[in-house]
Amino acid sequence: MDSLSPKNLPEDLLAHALFENAILQAQNFVGRLKKDKQLSVVTQNKLPCQIVEYALAIMVFYLQSARKGGLQQKIMQKHETFLMDNCGTNNSESRAQALEAWRQEIKRKVQWLSLGNDTFNLDNNCFAQNIISDSSFDTDMNNNELLPYVEQFVSDIALSMKHFGISG
Repeated sequence: MDSLSPKNLPEDLLAHALFENAILQAQNFVGRLKKDKQLSVVTQNKLPCQIVEYALAIMVFYLQSARKGGLQQKIMQKHETFLMDNCGTNNSESRAQALEAWRQEIKRKVQWLSLGNDTFNLDNNCFAQNIISDSSFDTDMNNNELLPYVEQFVSDIALSMKHFGISG
């Protein structure tokens, strides 16, 4: 039975599972907010992309802590492929610009989330506070209303990373 454990998946399958998990966690976050709060159309359109980027950024911390750089690379490649397959243009220059902008945004989010955080002690990190204080996290809710949802999102990401056998 242990061979069916997510911890025992081959790296390619694990990368795909974590890619899908980031999207699932973002969908869950947005779904909770939509159920409980009135969101503007603009927020409803922007929030899924923003939150999946935070999911990836948090995963980077776990992957770095677990010294899983190769797996991190594979997960990022899956997201890049998904982005390119769904970017809405076939213009190679536009696609390249969109991909580079996305890569820079992921780097920025990882840097922002690193403020006050430690890859050696992931249990005591302040990801939720950093997310809601990020000026580019654009919602039409105040931070006090948003914080419990973001805390749940961060907790869900942490739990899923442990489920997949990735912890510091």
